[in-house]
Amino acid sequence: MKYLITYDLLTPGQNYRKLVTAISALGPCVNLGSSCWAVKSNLTAIQIRNSLANYIDRNDLLFVCPFGSHAELHYKQEVIAWLNN
Repeated sequence: MKYLITYDLLTPGQNYRKLVTAISALGPCVNLGSSCWAVKSNLTAIQIRNSLANYIDRNDLLFVCPFGSHAELHYKQEVIAWLNN
């Protein structure tokens, strides 16, 4: 299943690299923006959230939801191809 993952690390100096590495470990993924990823995973949204909770603080924001249908504008062709696959 494909999931949309967005996050906002609110504390200055946060290490996004660890979170991005954890997102990449979930399965094939593509970056959709500075804090937005699409991921293919056999996990549920709750399992993904719980897995990523280890990389954020209590005041940070994390959103995970399944998606299928989408519309995009101005994305690179390889991102569109990934989303359509």
